[in-house]
Amino acid sequence: MKSPDVGILQDCQLFEGLTKDELDNLIGICEMNQFTKGNILFKEGDASKNIYVVAEGRLGVRKHIIDKKDDNIPLAPVIAEQGVGEIVGEFSFFDGNPRSAEVFAMIDTWALVLHPETFRHFTNKCPKVSQKITVNIIKILIGRMRKTNERLSIALEWGWEVHGFVK
Repeated sequence: MKSPDVGILQDCQLFEGLTKDELDNLIGICEMNQFTKGNILFKEGDASKNIYVVAEGRLGVRKHIIDKKDDNIPLAPVIAEQGVGEIVGEFSFFDGNPRSAEVFAMIDTWALVLHPETFRHFTNKCPKVSQKITVNIIKILIGRMRKTNERLSIALEWGWEVHGFVK
């Protein structure tokens, strides 16, 4: 699989508002990594801290929920899918805590990898870029929270209906 053209990422929400030079400089400090279908980028509880920006392909996010009592098989459903221009790993990137979920390649995937130490060094030289990226991360997280709120509302409504309560 040939490495994708990073120019496709100029419309990525993470890079919104960056000039071409700012984007080129930021992409220049990233690594481009390939993940074949099924590869795990990181597991829930890992100490890794990188952000991954999907350049080509699709990443799945799994969250460990429960263990089945009868055969101790963990239930880890896919709770999100991230495609071209979308990111994973932003929680640990900023707060340094262990990974809150597992991320894997759903299909062959290329991703830009941004290391927090490299980013901190870069932002010391380019503080305006840091500010733009931070605002974009906040927007991305707000969008994800809105989707989570919608899903939670649907799940709660379903739970109430199952137990005989109606609107």
